[in-house]
Amino acid sequence: IAQNYNQDITIEELAKYCNMSVSNFRKQFKEAAGTSPLEYLNNLRISVACHLLRTTKEPILAISEAVGFRSLSSFNRLFKRIYGISPRQARSGNRIE
Repeated sequence: IAQNYNQDITIEELAKYCNMSVSNFRKQFKEAAGTSPLEYLNNLRISVACHLLRTTKEPILAISEAVGFRSLSSFNRLFKRIYGISPRQARSGNRIE
């Protein structure tokens, strides 16, 4: 997941890669990582995006696409839910909690 976070990754592909059923993969993943595969993937994507927002001048749309989001509104909504501020505020140097 960490090497392909910016690609379309489905739970079915991950389970197949691990030779597991989808339900067993979800269960094993949650036990190992403490979170669901989708939540892990989204947190990773947002974390990378946060780093890019602070270290590059790339447009927010380009960053959201680079980390694997198809929709800017989904990216903005998830970013705000995780960090409590918008990507634009994060880029401006506001503190992330």
